[in-house]
Amino acid sequence: MNGCIFCEIVAGRAEASVVYEDDSVMAILDLHPAAIGHTLVIPRTHMTGLTDASDEIGAPLWRAARRVAAGLRAAANPPAPAGSPPATASEAAGGAGVAGLEGVAGGSETARGSGNAGVRCEGVRLSLADGEAAGQEVFHLHLHVVPRYPGDGIVIAAGGRRRARGLLDRDAALIRDALPGWATGSGRGGD
Repeated sequence: MNGCIFCEIVAGRAEASVVYEDDSVMAILDLHPAAIGHTLVIPRTHMTGLTDASDEIGAPLWRAARRVAAGLRAAANPPAPAGSPPATASEAAGGAGVAGLEGVAGGSETARGSGNAGVRCEGVRLSLADGEAAGQEVFHLHLHVVPRYPGDGIVIAAGGRRRARGLLDRDAALIRDALPGWATGSGRGGD
């Protein structure tokens, strides 16, 4: 699509640091990462959001996100070279302190003492913003794969209040009845 940065990347007309690609999707590093290794999985075909996405693109998106998550974990915990001594407590803790990020939380480009270009990952958060009200900024479907670790400074605020079961059941029925191809009241897919 004209003017879409992700379409430009897919076409090879814009730069990107590619982590993974196949016939359906590309996974690229986010230019404004929440953490080192923050990756965006994008379909090669332009689609604005979830309503444009078919079931056929969902599986490749999810598969790529799972592979990237595994890669993040492996990059953060590379196997020790054969014959190397076990890491000291200081090295295991990242040397002099917490790994920082250049341009992210004001830190340095590499994790101190890690030798792994700063990737730190003890968990992964997947996120997809669908529409402007949800925080979508680039209107080409993309799934965020964000490495997480304790004290990473990433804040995700929900702030929801507990809702009564009767209201939840009513809400579920309204949504379920609006789903195309779902049997009314059953809570399960139907044709």
